[in-house]
Amino acid sequence: MEETNKNRAEEIDLFTFLKPLWDVIVRLFRALGSFIALIRANIVYVLLITVAAGVIGFSLRFILPKAYRSEAVIVTHELPAKLCVILLDNLEELVKNKKNKSVLAKQLDITEEQAASVVAIRSQLTKDSFFVNDRDTIRNFFTITAVYADSGITAALQKGIVDYLENNNYALKRREAKRKSLLSLKANLDVKLKSLDSLKMIVNNSIIPRSQGQGIILGEPVDPVKVYEAEINYFKEQLYLDESLATLDNVEVIQPFITTSKPNHPRFNDILMYFLGGGFLISLVGMYFRKRA
Repeated sequence: MEETNKNRAEEIDLFTFLKPLWDVIVRLFRALGSFIALIRANIVYVLLITVAAGVIGFSLRFILPKAYRSEAVIVTHELPAKLCVILLDNLEELVKNKKNKSVLAKQLDITEEQAASVVAIRSQLTKDSFFVNDRDTIRNFFTITAVYADSGITAALQKGIVDYLENNNYALKRREAKRKSLLSLKANLDVKLKSLDSLKMIVNNSIIPRSQGQGIILGEPVDPVKVYEAEINYFKEQLYLDESLATLDNVEVIQPFITTSKPNHPRFNDILMYFLGGGFLISLVGMYFRKRA
């Protein structure tokens, strides 16, 4: 008997706990039903405003100037990516001010006509996390988004932006310092390789075979395999230094600007959807005030 009373008490407590939530759900469904009924009663009004907004949004494709939008992925080996973004933000300020087209043309080493067709240059640090190699991490990656009216300036614009980042005073000093450091390492490596060549000749001419697989030179044990392993390691280091000297550029384009066959900016389909959504919301607000009136 006591167990039955206890179960009933628990059921009552659970019902008491859930009843406010149930009441809220019921009120929401009633409000939704009333809202749908109100829309049905004013469907012509809602459709007129929504369609009118959609017509305005669609007609903008015949009014707004069309342009090309392209994105490039850049890796910088010595310059901090954040510094490159700051430099490009300064470039964007020149783009925004129409009076600075001659300055923009000089900075990018393009003609004033080409500079006049540039609509926007924006940059952003990437957020993904991956490695290109042991020295380049995600902190060195950023993207550049360019918008321009003339598709013929794609290559010139990209080259101008890369040169703009590559040839500032800070970048030039870092590149020269890196070049001198690599040349110093290469000179030191050349000395080691020449010494190793001399050691190889001594080993080849003076080695006395032994059953343990080693030889004796001047009474000291020498492993010829280690000599050749050292030569291979030096050779690998030499290849890396030669590669580094051949690619001293601070800025490298991973994905270049790619121009579409037709203008792709602004995105008129997105604009149309925004206007349709905005028109629908405006019709709902107007319907609400009509009801109150």
